Amino acid sequence: MGADGDDVVLRQGSANHKRGAESVGGTLTATDHRLIFRPHSANLSRAAFIRPIGDVTGWEEFGLLRNGLAIRFKDGSTERFYVFHRADWIKLLDAKRAR
Repeated sequence: MGADGDDVVLRQGSANHKRGAESVGGTLTATDHRLIFRPHSANLSRAAFIRPIGDVTGWEEFGLLRNGLAIRFKDGSTERFYVFHRADWIKLLDAKRAR
């Protein structure tokens, strides 16, 4: 079992969630059902980000350090994260979209 109920964790790692001018540190988790970002308790912004992973429609790379990942969703929104091992996150998102 994963971090949330019956979800199975597929990938988890440290990340920063770009929220406007703020970059919030925390943990990004991909489960078989959801994409979840939970901020560290030391952040001023502590709201979790949770979306069905099936809502992912695509992604784009960004950032000079080759660690930025902008994830697009069915509703037209985009969420930006800085992650380690970006290529592994991309492979996972592509695999989930292919299903």
